[in-house]
Amino acid sequence: MTELKILYVSKSDDSNITYLYDKTNHVLLPVEADNSFSNENFCTVLRSMLNILNVKTASFEIYKHQDETFYWYLRLKTKKQTYKINCDTEIFSYLADKINFPVYAAPKILQKQGIRITEDLLERELET
Repeated sequence: MTELKILYVSKSDDSNITYLYDKTNHVLLPVEADNSFSNENFCTVLRSMLNILNVKTASFEIYKHQDETFYWYLRLKTKKQTYKINCDTEIFSYLADKINFPVYAAPKILQKQGIRITEDLLERELET
């Protein structure tokens, strides 16, 4: 898995686009989600659950892309065990904006769905 940084979350009335960046390979991965998930108290409850369960690390992983859909795990690691919980893009988009969990993606997803950022691309876009 390749670690990604959340660069920016673009919000509109009906959707969010979270821009993830692989700084090693210079690849930008835009992930769009609708705004159907919007419970502000959920983050507080989640943080409390993670503390109670003694979760040492938590992260998001994109493990698959099929039919224009990203498939995600919320990975929780305790001293004894690691749990992978399926979650959808809307949950990721909501939580990524509020809780600073690392984000990882399989390299093949970055190769197929990402946008390679090159000097030529930047120069062309700045000229337009």
